[in-house]
Amino acid sequence: MRKTVLIFMGLVLLLGSGFAQEKVVEKKYAVAVREANIRSMPSTQGEIIYVARVGEKMEILEEMGQWLKVKTPSGAVGYVWGNLVRVEVERTVKEEAPPQPKPPAPKPQTPAKPQAPAKPQAPPVPTTSGVSKPFGFNLSFNFAMVNPREFNAISSFYNGVFSYFANNPSTSLDHPLDLVKHTLGGEGEFVYRLSEKFGIGLGFSYESVNQKGDSTVSSGTSYFKVDQELNSSIYGPQVSFHLFVPAQMVGLDLFARAGYYFGNFSLDYNFSRSSGSPWYYKYDQISKSTVGFGGGARVSMAVGETASLFLGAGYRFIKFTNMEATYLSGGGHPYTADLYFAEVETPAGYLDDLFVTSSAPSGRGIRNAHRAEFNFSGFYMNAGLSFRF
Repeated sequence: MRKTVLIFMGLVLLLGSGFAQEKVVEKKYAVAVREANIRSMPSTQGEIIYVARVGEKMEILEEMGQWLKVKTPSGAVGYVWGNLVRVEVERTVKEEAPPQPKPPAPKPQTPAKPQAPAKPQAPPVPTTSGVSKPFGFNLSFNFAMVNPREFNAISSFYNGVFSYFANNPSTSLDHPLDLVKHTLGGEGEFVYRLSEKFGIGLGFSYESVNQKGDSTVSSGTSYFKVDQELNSSIYGPQVSFHLFVPAQMVGLDLFARAGYYFGNFSLDYNFSRSSGSPWYYKYDQISKSTVGFGGGARVSMAVGETASLFLGAGYRFIKFTNMEATYLSGGGHPYTADLYFAEVETPAGYLDDLFVTSSAPSGRGIRNAHRAEFNFSGFYMNAGLSFRF
């Protein structure tokens, strides 16, 4: 009996060793929920090496926060934005074969002649079923720091005169007239990327100043008041050249720019006094066109697969020369001629002023007369949105 039990147990062990062992294998896949760009680096600045279609599955090699490292069906390895895919987990049961007895050692044979080593194979080049998004559009708001001295000439003139009279103990000055110190505007620009690092752009910019103010010098019941309005608008097409410096989430855009700009300016002054007899001076239809240059940098932060927010700064050079203007005064007829700038001697010292005349103003008390130049050059800051499509 005992011998029979031992024989039965041996048979059970022998049969059990012949069955395969089972092992559960788990793999994760990224399934595109819409067309998804597979990039060479985990950043929207990375080059697009593959475009996954809706429903296409890719093996997940590594999870990197908002980005997934995946292997495409073509064998390319890249990165995809996590919001463009859903993650699926597949579990499979893998059977492992039972251990096999070692075969008997082979008989020694005569060694074969050595063969030349095989040439190394070049790694497969990832295939690209899609193309990069070469087009972009930038929309920005600009704030520029400028101080066009000759555009502010008449305001400076009256501020100097008023300050001189306000030094009299019986005379007071409420506040000086405003000067142009900045411009506000914006621009739109289409950009075509020749590659991931270089691009050219074509855009249009517009900026303007509209300042109104008044100043009054008074002494007792007598007063002298001036109301001013300064207007300027600068606009025109421009072309730019871009150097893109990619990074994971933040990109840098260095650009140089040239444009053809139009400028329209007007200076309006209305005077009144306690004795009546109001009158006005107006410098109107001051317009010109010129070529301007500039450059700067923008730092962008990705907010999605195709959109970015950016902040930028730069410098631009725009100067309008050899100006003409139409001069109007209360009760007079319009007079159109060249616009000149000169320093005029007054009890308050030499003050800036403008003249509409057919020849350079001269005579006692006038110096440094030349054709007027409205220089709107200066540093600027901008902020806006950038799109790629």
